[in-house]
Amino acid sequence: MGDNKNTWTLLKKPDLMRLVAHETEIKQEEVMKVICGYEKVVKEALMQGYAVNISGVGQLRHAFCKERPEHEWRNGFTQEKIIIPYTPCYNRPSFKPSIALVREMRKATSGDPFRG
Repeated sequence: MGDNKNTWTLLKKPDLMRLVAHETEIKQEEVMKVICGYEKVVKEALMQGYAVNISGVGQLRHAFCKERPEHEWRNGFTQEKIIIPYTPCYNRPSFKPSIALVREMRKATSGDPFRG
């Protein structure tokens, strides 16, 4: 799957669809419907404050960002002062990989982070 040595390869939705269809011997159109439905359900669950656990892969959840008042920042090189505007608090998605996935990746890529 990862033929590019020493680069990170992005697996996009059509690629994922083809791989799952091949692995499961289900038509690509049906797999795409499932992937799109899954994406919609996961987004909605996160928007409602639920964490989504994908067994063996990890957990998608929302992380809170702190409200930050307007403040001054100084560039360390140029000493230029910049005003950073007020930022309201908001939720953002985060991913926590499962311990099993971390161990599996560590074992598979030990010594070469681009192998796998």
